[in-house]
Amino acid sequence: MSSIGAAPARQRTTIACTPCRTKRIRCDGVGPSCGACLTSGRSCEYARGEEKRKPPSKKYVQSLLSRIDVLENELASYKSKDEVSQRQRTTATNEAELHSSMLFPSSSTNCDPESDLSDLLGQLSVADDGHITYFGPRSNFYVPEHPSIETSPRINIPHNTSQATVRLPTGLTEELQSHLLELYWTWHHPWMYFVHKKRFLEELKSPGGNYCSSLLLTSVLALASRFSDRVEIRTVPDDPNTAGDELAEKARVLLSQEFESPSLSTVAAALIIAVRQMTVNKDYLGWTYAGIASRISFNLGLHLDCSHLVANGRISQEDAEIRNITWWGNYQLDKLFNVGLGRPGTTPERDILAQLPSLLPEIEYNEWKPYPNDFAMAPQVSHCISSVQYTCKMFLLSSEPLDAISAPNSQLTRAERENLVTKTYIKLAAFYNNLPSYLRLPPSVKKPMPPHIYLMHTQYLTAVIQLHRPFIRRRPRTPFGDLLRNDEYTHNTVCTSCAESISNIIRAYKIHYTLRRIPISVVHCVGTSSVIHLFNATSADPIEQRKAMRLLRLNFSALQEMETSFKYWSQRTMRTLQVLARKWAVSGANTTLKTTSGGQNNLNRISSPRLDIDEATNVIAGNSTTPSTAPMVDFGDGDNMEWLFSYNTTDWWSGDMLQIGGLDYSLWEFDNIG
Repeated sequence: MSSIGAAPARQRTTIACTPCRTKRIRCDGVGPSCGACLTSGRSCEYARGEEKRKPPSKKYVQSLLSRIDVLENELASYKSKDEVSQRQRTTATNEAELHSSMLFPSSSTNCDPESDLSDLLGQLSVADDGHITYFGPRSNFYVPEHPSIETSPRINIPHNTSQATVRLPTGLTEELQSHLLELYWTWHHPWMYFVHKKRFLEELKSPGGNYCSSLLLTSVLALASRFSDRVEIRTVPDDPNTAGDELAEKARVLLSQEFESPSLSTVAAALIIAVRQMTVNKDYLGWTYAGIASRISFNLGLHLDCSHLVANGRISQEDAEIRNITWWGNYQLDKLFNVGLGRPGTTPERDILAQLPSLLPEIEYNEWKPYPNDFAMAPQVSHCISSVQYTCKMFLLSSEPLDAISAPNSQLTRAERENLVTKTYIKLAAFYNNLPSYLRLPPSVKKPMPPHIYLMHTQYLTAVIQLHRPFIRRRPRTPFGDLLRNDEYTHNTVCTSCAESISNIIRAYKIHYTLRRIPISVVHCVGTSSVIHLFNATSADPIEQRKAMRLLRLNFSALQEMETSFKYWSQRTMRTLQVLARKWAVSGANTTLKTTSGGQNNLNRISSPRLDIDEATNVIAGNSTTPSTAPMVDFGDGDNMEWLFSYNTTDWWSGDMLQIGGLDYSLWEFDNIG
């Protein structure tokens, strides 16, 4: 609008004359005599030496301080992002210059001793066996001396013994091999991205390459056998738990032959064998083989950015991609072991410079459909590499804080731990809220998503539960329990919400697919969710208690269905729930405590307001000292616990399953998860 004809704004003065200030009248501050004094004929004087302005208000100061805090937080956030991007840019630039000069030294005799001694990155070198290897800066062997480095324009990776000829395992027809490979590519590969599928299939069809070895092929087939119902791959035809045993044993023998000169395919095979050992309850062997894979990965320098090798023409872009796929597959499995077994990881984030796997179009945008296709389902875009990327990013955010919280020698106080939990949860919530649309869960469980996307969500929810679980509290069983401050039970709310969401995801997975072929890592997620449900079953709130019991029963039924593939892990998890139910004397708020194993009622067995639910970890590991003969507690109004102590429970998966025990779960309940 035009400002013509508008009254001029009143000019404010910063100091008034002494007479006007005394009389508390408006002063225009004009010198040598203001207008008011000039009109009244007073002597006008200004006290220049003692300017006493009114100080800013307390509210104004607080607003400025708040603004400063916001700006500092934003600055810290941008700084951390800039540091990551700058580190990536600097790494690509510095390594291209630094590594190319030291990894591939020139023939010149001029060198800089100071540069050699001050190197902090270490070097990728070519070992005597021809493979790329890594020596850190503290080693005396990081300056390579291989004579072919100066003259060879390209690194030619040699063949291992088992790579010379890819042989079909004895007794396996080509039709059965194709069946097992299809199971692997469909159900396991999109979640645990260990293998470069394109190179693998090319070399399987035309042997002679350096990637698809007999070891890698046999390992893949051994693991895929756990998802097959074919009796010819079982050692004992009537026992599905023996599926793939002969293949697994052959893979272990082939792996021992490659230890002297390991390659990328050796790492991938060791990872697959580690998972296979976990499926048959040999967690000590699985943990060991995963450790072997990590050791070989560091030996091959897979944790470093190899883009400079591509830029210098030393390796192809596909070889570099295989290195990245192998490293992050190793990282993901290490973190799954870290979460599932509660043991320290072997891949510290501070050592990682490798780039995340690229979005290969033939994998990322490939149509995913179930195999065998008994579900009459339209194909879906896979987005499996994206799910792997975001799963690894989630572990990068959560792993170190979880280790710091649970470290046996941690020097953190409880307050410091809680502060760390809060900061980490804020980061995880921001990460989760910024997931791309194609990785988000749909509004209704009726719309299917690819299985690996469901698994990514369950793993995130499990990490959040483990973050908050050490600080969970139970409301005292008093008439005034509901009047306590809700902010004291934030950890309970988060854990409960995540546990319910895991149950909903497993229910959706079962509706659209089958738990018969779900990866083994889900067993731990379901177990973690079940422990929270069991904890909530001790609540004095009958509504919360009843809801927890029904979700617990749903989870228990899921564990039963997963027994076919993962008998021992499922049974160990169910035994954990049985032991904890006895230990905590789970009872209804409005029922009478009774025992079914004889003996008198024991009201003292009711859990105290503070519950150490990490006892579940000890039970799973076989370290619990809780006697197995403890009384079993019943519910007086039909919600009894007898089903928890029997493997012959009712099939809760029958029907539509959109209504469970009168609770409507037609929509996801993710509103308060973050």
